[in-house]
Amino acid sequence: MFILGIDTGGTYTDGVILDRESHHVLCTAKALTTPHNLAIGIGACMQALQFHRWQDIAMVSLSTTLATNTIVEGKGCRAGLLLLGKRPAGKLPADVCAMVDAQMDIRGNILQRLAPTSLDAALQHLRGRCDAVAISGYASVRNPAHERQAAQAVRESLGVPVVCGHELTGALGFYERTVTAVLNAQLIPVIHGLIKAVQQTMAQLNINAPIMVVRGDGSLMQADYAQERPVETILSGPAASVMGAKFLSGCKDCLVVDMGGTTTDLAHLHAGECTISDEGAQIAGWQTKVRALQICTFGLGGDSKIQTDNTVKIGPQRVIPLCRGSAVQGDTGLTPTDILHVTGEYQQWDTMRAKAGLQQAADKLGLDTAQQAAQALKEKTEIQLAAYCQQGMRAFGAKEIPMLLGVGAPAQTWLPEAAVWLGIPAEIPPFAEVANAVGAATGQIRETAHATIRPNKLTQEYVLYTEEERHTVPTLEEAQQKGFALARQLAAQKAKRAGAKQFAVKTATQVSRDAEGAFIEQRIQVLAYGYPG
Repeated sequence: MFILGIDTGGTYTDGVILDRESHHVLCTAKALTTPHNLAIGIGACMQALQFHRWQDIAMVSLSTTLATNTIVEGKGCRAGLLLLGKRPAGKLPADVCAMVDAQMDIRGNILQRLAPTSLDAALQHLRGRCDAVAISGYASVRNPAHERQAAQAVRESLGVPVVCGHELTGALGFYERTVTAVLNAQLIPVIHGLIKAVQQTMAQLNINAPIMVVRGDGSLMQADYAQERPVETILSGPAASVMGAKFLSGCKDCLVVDMGGTTTDLAHLHAGECTISDEGAQIAGWQTKVRALQICTFGLGGDSKIQTDNTVKIGPQRVIPLCRGSAVQGDTGLTPTDILHVTGEYQQWDTMRAKAGLQQAADKLGLDTAQQAAQALKEKTEIQLAAYCQQGMRAFGAKEIPMLLGVGAPAQTWLPEAAVWLGIPAEIPPFAEVANAVGAATGQIRETAHATIRPNKLTQEYVLYTEEERHTVPTLEEAQQKGFALARQLAAQKAKRAGAKQFAVKTATQVSRDAEGAFIEQRIQVLAYGYPG
């Protein structure tokens, strides 16, 4: 079974062909990403694989930094926001916002039904001013009835893509859920464009296989599902790199250092697992409820701008390296990639342009030659990378890290010396330069569903909350039976929707009681996991 893994990053698009049965990487390739037309870069990468059995590809799996970069750069589509009943405190990323009269309490009881006249007025306010709509209501995770009613009205009246907050997360947190829904609306055309570009290239090569997309927690979902929930691809690229690093090295305890063109992303592997962020991913200052690996990101990569005017500063701005300036349009500047062209460790582009830039840096630093400037700046880059690794270790609460595990094209050059500064061994596994694409090819589907049981002290009954509805049940035993059954059913539905044909199920539960032993609540979680196809 051959799997095609593709990672579309800000600088390069990487590809691998993986034999899933033997776990062997058969071929790899890299090509420059072409943001103006992603299909060009993706097609160039796939052609560079020099693989001739395209008809035997059973699955195409994608990871990407496009969602993250779009949010950081503020380039998403126009997003409208319908707020039901209340407005969360804090700044929101929506382009246009409208309020609708409705009211729900924190237990999911409807205090005021959705007002049709108010909803009609809100839709008129949004008409022609947005390309997609997010809907968020207070306590909608306890009762999504109002959000569903509003969503149907948006589809019928505006005819644009619509997403509800309760569909993206079952967690409380009105503000974070609203932000998540708006960002999801902004990202819909971005992921649609990526998937369309891949489909075009697949058609040219006669590949007939399902497309999967990596989420920020490292799990997979099928392409049409990803187009509904693109916000879940935040941190997709770094998550795929962690999965790829783990697969390629077999290491279970280490600091994964993923160094790319723009950033260095760090993750802590402990006992073979990477921590999932409890609070959700934070991107460009926006706190979301997106389930994602705990990643520390620093602005240091092969394309980081090096300034030598007064003091040496490396990053976080990204520019086109001087050595590539004649081949690519855009702002150019001195970068770590230029340093390697002068030291001779990497010479794919124009060494003379890099040398000229290093000579200018030498003049500013009071050095004689470009070679001397290259060595001095190389050491500063290594020290800065080492410092970032230390910061990451502190952020993860890891006092001791047995090993640094480097992936990404620049890592094999920069990480070993940075590890020397830290006194920690470093390993660069085979195929480290395309670990993100390997991680995409080796991922699996993981879907969770939750249910919560709480007593109703006024009626002596129990209230069962699932991600889709609210139930009143006469006894605790019946509530437990119904809660487990509905959570299993929902987890199975999600797994199938994400693309799993067969899957296993794990169930966990937690009961809370007060100091006197009285029942407070019970939380149920069901995990469905398996491989696509």
